[in-house]
Amino acid sequence: MEEKILNLEFISSNTKNRKYAWWGSGSFGSAPEESNQIKTLLSKGFLSESDTGEFNIFISIGTQEVYFFIPKNKTVTVQFVQSANVDVTGTFKNTPISIEGLRGEILGYESWVGKIGLTGYPCIATYKVIIK
Repeated sequence: MEEKILNLEFISSNTKNRKYAWWGSGSFGSAPEESNQIKTLLSKGFLSESDTGEFNIFISIGTQEVYFFIPKNKTVTVQFVQSANVDVTGTFKNTPISIEGLRGEILGYESWVGKIGLTGYPCIATYKVIIK
């Protein structure tokens, strides 16, 4: 299923001071742990100049783990869309991680990893991630 980004500012002419958010899902232990692995994720988008925004993570049937990577020290809410936008933020563990920037600089990020369970959801699900 195609990933969709909501309310992220895409400005092709001026992305110099913008940071990416990356996200994905898979089996247990599939979350990338190194900068070069994270930067190869296909699901990504620029955040606003203040490192805020929203995006959806589409979760396939049976997926066991969901993850995303955002700049550190942000307020995050994760909502389970198919369950009346119930807040599932507490099911995620966040840890600091360093991402190497385009000029070799080290950027402070957080890794957010949520475990769904051995069998995952029985149907396609959507998590909405809100970053403030």
